[in-house]
Amino acid sequence: MSAEFYKNFPSKKFLLNIAKVTNRLNQIGNGKLAGQAYEEMRERVRQHEKDKKFRLDFDGFKQVRLAVAVVAQEPGQLKRTIDNGCWADFIKQIQNFIQDDTSQKERICKYLLRLYYQHYFTFDKSNLDFLKNEKSVLLSYLKQLLADYNGRNQMCVQARNHSDFVSGNWAKVLLQFEEKTLTEIEQQLCLNTEQEIFKKFRILRLLQRIEGLRANESNARVSTLFKDVLESRHAPSYIKSRTLLEHVVHLLLNKCMKATSMVQSWQDFVFEVGDPRASRHQLVWHRIGNDQKKWLISLLSQGDLREFLETMTDGQDEEIYKYRKQFWLQYVDYAKNAKIMLGKIALRRLKQNNPEMAKRFISSPETYSRLNESERSCVYIEFESFCVIEGTHSAKLRI
Repeated sequence: MSAEFYKNFPSKKFLLNIAKVTNRLNQIGNGKLAGQAYEEMRERVRQHEKDKKFRLDFDGFKQVRLAVAVVAQEPGQLKRTIDNGCWADFIKQIQNFIQDDTSQKERICKYLLRLYYQHYFTFDKSNLDFLKNEKSVLLSYLKQLLADYNGRNQMCVQARNHSDFVSGNWAKVLLQFEEKTLTEIEQQLCLNTEQEIFKKFRILRLLQRIEGLRANESNARVSTLFKDVLESRHAPSYIKSRTLLEHVVHLLLNKCMKATSMVQSWQDFVFEVGDPRASRHQLVWHRIGNDQKKWLISLLSQGDLREFLETMTDGQDEEIYKYRKQFWLQYVDYAKNAKIMLGKIALRRLKQNNPEMAKRFISSPETYSRLNESERSCVYIEFESFCVIEGTHSAKLRI
């Protein structure tokens, strides 16, 4: 019994909690500031946020550090400073105080670099020109500080040695660290997993590996990759307002469309965003892409029709059903959409012959329908430019 206990130790939950505690200790170690001097500087920064002509009037390096801490720590402070057009002046006032003092340049480098890493997403709205300018204000000063940096802080040393990481030259960074694990990268660059620049790198790395998959590739590596995506499913992908999961689904469907097929493991993963035939998931599928949505609906409809025709009988005349199945199987591959509507007897028979399909049928009322009749059932099939409705037992359609 003890051997079994140690076999499952440390548990994933234990490791996750350790990671959270470590990150919290890192934050404390990185000097999250408070106190009366901090409160006074917070008021001055807020005054400057409202009026960029307001002078912060630093009288020592401690006040510069406090000002950077206020912008880094206070919720929304950085965004307000940027939105009000005060960010460039904020940096300029720091530069004017630091000037060419080597010691102070090395000290402020650490705090500005940490601010940049922690709030990377704020500066990373590349589609907004004014944010490009705000980012360049900080980056140009940081690059200057790092180029002259001879201090001992390892985060700054590594940033100086890996300028592409700081600049966001992600293609080069991804190639440079391709063989390293995320933990190794975190340790080498002296980052922590809560910093936004690290989150950005992790997302881009996941997307790069998804793009490198072969259509319908299925192995342990792919399973791990899918699991990693699901753990960050709501993270931004930075592409067309899609979440990470939505963009990964978009990429996978593109591969499957070229291959004209999709294996079950990929379909199960794609369904993490929801069935494209259900109305409640239409906004998600709009972001993923209309072409991808149409192709998947067609594939699912064709699969449903084949499974239905192979499973069901009409319960009365096997010979008639045989010819009906032979007829429709010729055209299944051309179906763009389909909906199966079963009466009570047919649904009961489906439960007996194909419990898995019956389970899907009952749990997805928007995708499949149950008719309030004992015998009669219908199938709706949509082709490229016309649709067909076929019913059993003298079915009639009112138009």
